[in-house]
Amino acid sequence: MTKEEFIHCLNAIKSNSEQTAKKWIEWAEEQEDYDSCQHTLPENEYATADMFLDEFASMFDRIAEKHGAEIAAKMIGLADIPACPYPWEIMRAAEYLAGGGDLNKITEMETEGVFEDGSYRLPRKMSSEEGEHEAPTMQM
Repeated sequence: MTKEEFIHCLNAIKSNSEQTAKKWIEWAEEQEDYDSCQHTLPENEYATADMFLDEFASMFDRIAEKHGAEIAAKMIGLADIPACPYPWEIMRAAEYLAGGGDLNKITEMETEGVFEDGSYRLPRKMSSEEGEHEAPTMQM
């Protein structure tokens, strides 16, 4: 997903999210740096920022479907705190908010690992020869 597509996706859930989207984009770029070992790994062996954006957008859409646009908008707004969760923390953080949780406690809860779900899954690019494959999972 391109940056422009990501901004459009966020604006569809929470209007006027351009500045917030830029923070999520920055977070996705940081995640690419980490996953690629500062770009020392060969191409196609790490998740790119565009892949992280696609993952984030997909999760925000699922949150809107499951918990409503208000919770999805709050999740998008986490970047303004700033408290961007890792991809594997987003759904649990949304469930916490949907259950009446305090948005301002999210950062502390992330630091404490409250939203860890026991897996570490990153988006992966697939080649046409490989077909779809599951990303590696690390049990915490």
